[in-house]
Amino acid sequence: MTRGAKIYFAANLVAQASALLRYVLLSRLLGPEQLGLAAMLILTSQFFESVTDTAADRFMVQDAKGDAPTMQKTVQLALFGRGAFLAAALVATGVAMGLLNINPGLGFSVATLAVVPLIGGLVNLDVYRYQRTGDFRAASLSQVVAEVTSLIATGIAAYITRDHTAIVYGLAVRGLATVIISQLVAKRRYAWGYSKPEAETFRRFALPLFLNGLLLFLGGQGDRLLVGFLGAAELGKYSAIMLLIYYPANMILRFMSNIHLPEMAAARDDPAAFNAASRRLGGRTLLLSVGMMAGFTLVGPVAAPILFGQEYAQRADIFALLAALEGARFLRLWPVTVALAEGRTTIAMFDNASRLLALPIAAVAMLMTRNLEAILIGFVIGEYVALLTTLALLTRATHVSLIQESGRLVMLAVCSLLAVAWSYAVPAGNVAAMLVLLVSTVLAAGQLIRMERTVIAQFVGLARGWLAARRTA
Repeated sequence: MTRGAKIYFAANLVAQASALLRYVLLSRLLGPEQLGLAAMLILTSQFFESVTDTAADRFMVQDAKGDAPTMQKTVQLALFGRGAFLAAALVATGVAMGLLNINPGLGFSVATLAVVPLIGGLVNLDVYRYQRTGDFRAASLSQVVAEVTSLIATGIAAYITRDHTAIVYGLAVRGLATVIISQLVAKRRYAWGYSKPEAETFRRFALPLFLNGLLLFLGGQGDRLLVGFLGAAELGKYSAIMLLIYYPANMILRFMSNIHLPEMAAARDDPAAFNAASRRLGGRTLLLSVGMMAGFTLVGPVAAPILFGQEYAQRADIFALLAALEGARFLRLWPVTVALAEGRTTIAMFDNASRLLALPIAAVAMLMTRNLEAILIGFVIGEYVALLTTLALLTRATHVSLIQESGRLVMLAVCSLLAVAWSYAVPAGNVAAMLVLLVSTVLAAGQLIRMERTVIAQFVGLARGWLAARRTA
């Protein structure tokens, strides 16, 4: 039974809402071009973070020795070393940009980003160690304080500077708040140490993730990288509307990953329990993916100009294609969590490698058409190839059945096609097409309910229990 799971969900909600509000403030105060430069800074930071990712937080939960003090000290030393390396790499990159006269102003901003990983390397890993027993209270407090203080700092900095450097202040304050809270809530005093057996265990877990981090970055942020070639202003507009679905999806994804990973890791020696947990996670992930796609396709075209301004408005089909892309990315939560629960990080690496198929397809489409829709279609294709690849690898390594589980991919693809078709039919006023789509949507919804009736029944039971408890109270 998790302690603070409801608080953790609320904390994720507050954190992602704060992150979205941070972008709203930046879009209103800076405009598309400076917002695009801020997005480039964030991409630079995420690149270095991704290619050195050790997944220390997940390691502390997943590994059998993650609770040992010697292991924690060893991982904390590695985490600080990573932060120092990142800081040096960012300074070197910023200086090189200045010397080569590649946007010198942005190069200076990249160099100042070095303070962010340097601060982040001092986090006390007790915050993640508590999650081994389902205790998410410390992580909740850390997340809320970090994101809210970052929102305030970014808003103040943007109002004063009126340029992209405001994001550096926000990220630095977020890192500092995270470190301070992690030290305050820790039961163990922060310390470094080194133990060769523990270091070797951590190395075996983390090493595949280095390459995986690069693949994850290119697969997850490749769309923004290519849109960046269309100009800073276009990147700013695209980033703004994309984050309308990214932040809610990321909030739910992080919550479900952190809740399900300890449960599945504990059941990995019991195939029946492990497979049952995998099916539950798969059903929940599919239902949430479809729900988010439908919501963003309907609400996105209206919400974007209201939140960010009329200059950020886009056609309905752009929102539908973005919804299809983020829906496929969200569904990856299910097979990747299954792989990580068994410590099979190489499967996660191959999952991300297969996503790179989208890059050359989308790049050629961008060069030939300078068309945003073509870029998005290329990346959607890549996500589905990655999902099939990961399920195939899981079938060989675990008890997961590719034939049974691939039905979720087919259902998500059908729902994605329906969302895109609606986005073309409604603005065009095509009544005949809308009638056909209405019948198709009803049939698809019926099939989805039939496929995931067990998960839906569990949700209905939980809702009824909650309502009964509220009435009693």
